[in-house]
Order: sequence, then C-alpha cells, then structure tokens
Amino acid sequence: MKANVQYVHPQGNVSEKENAYLQVREKEGRILSDEEVNKLPYMDLNHPLRSEWKLREKSYLRLIGQLKNRPSPLHILDIGCGNGWFTALLSKEFPKTTIYGIDLNEPELEQASRLFGSDKAHFLYLDLLQDDYFQSESMDVILFNASIQYFPVLKVILEKAIKLLKSNGYVWVNDSPFYKNEADQNSAKIRSKEYYFGMGCPEMAKYYYHHLESDLLASGFQKVRNRRFWKKFPFSLYKYKKYGYQHSK
Repeated sequence: MKANVQYVHPQGNVSEKENAYLQVREKEGRILSDEEVNKLPYMDLNHPLRSEWKLREKSYLRLIGQLKNRPSPLHILDIGCGNGWFTALLSKEFPKTTIYGIDLNEPELEQASRLFGSDKAHFLYLDLLQDDYFQSESMDVILFNASIQYFPVLKVILEKAIKLLKSNGYVWVNDSPFYKNEADQNSAKIRSKEYYFGMGCPEMAKYYYHHLESDLLASGFQKVRNRRFWKKFPFSLYKYKKYGYQHSK
C-alpha cells in the first residue's frame, strides 16, 4: 500500500508508457489540480478545457442515466480510472456499491486515492491482463470510460472483462473512438502519429490504439441508440449484457 493505492504488482515495464502518457497530458494542459479534479466533469467558465469537458459531462450523464435504469449494482469495476473523477461520481450515485478503480498511471492513481478513496471506493495499481486479482463473475458492472483505446488488442481485454462479469451484468464502453472501416482506421493512425510527433512525444503513438466498431459488435456489444436527437455526443455508447444463470457467491 502506497499513498492509499493498493499496488497489486510492481510498476514493471509500463514505465515508458506512463512517462509518455504523462508527458503528453502535461503539454496538453490535462494534468489537473486537486481542486479541478474535484469539480469534474464541470469546469470553470474560463478554463481552456471547458468545451471538451462540456461534451464529457453530457456523455457522463447519458451513461449514468443508463445505469440508473437497472438494478443497483453491488460491485463496479472502472478500468482505466485515471485521476478518479468518474469513479468518485459513481460512488456518489451508488453509495451502497463497492467500486474499484484500476490504472497503471501512478501519479493520477495516487491523486484519485487521495481525493476519493474510501471504504467503498478503492484504487488499485493493476494490469488486468497480467494479474487475476479479481475473481471470475465478481462484477455487476464494468466500465471503460475513455480508456479502451489504450489496450492493444480489443478482443483480449473484452474477453477478460466479460470473464469478470456476473450473469445479467453489463460492460459499458463510453467516450472512446471506434472506426467504421480500415481506411478510416488507417487515417486515424496517421493523424495520431503526426499529433504525437508534433507534441515532441512520438513514442506515445505506440500506446494509442485504433479499434474497429465491427470488432466491438462482433464481441456481442450493442450500440445504445440516442433517443434525444437534439443532443449530440462526440462518441457512441456501447453495452454488453452477460446472460445466463447467476451463480450464488
């Protein structure tokens, strides 16, 4: 245990990715103070990232609306929780639920734990693909909130998440880009490389991945229809429900 973060395993070989990610976020102005993180997804009127977070606010409210329409979950896993703002809001929305936020970004994870850690909200330094920390069928809800693009093989991480899901539980993928075809995918890869090169951090392009929507749908996910046509969202929301008999625990 360090800074109230549970370190499931040593930092290991993820340090290059973490350093590249933090370098880019700092240049983009996305390393936020405790005061700013406490307000998310809401930003002060004069903040340079306000317009971006207005969109994320809408995405957050859409997802919360979906979660509230279903039975209150007992266990939630937030994969790629970053500074913990989303995990913290989930904990407020579902105060009787135990929530786990996991990440490999050490500074932001420690910030999350410092600001939001509690007996119901736990933050772990954990590589889900390398460690079987959580038991199979132990989660009611699993969330990828603006994080699925940091996993190299979509099928592998989704299979891992589904394995952890209880019967009648849900996996949600929110605020992440997916591409309609390989041409769009390849164009996005080129743009990302150009962007990170321009930022002076070309190595980050190795850790930002571009997934096809067809691969997500082939894994059993469905796109959630936007019934409020006057509201536009930057990215689609996707859900997966695990059907079948729920084993008693």
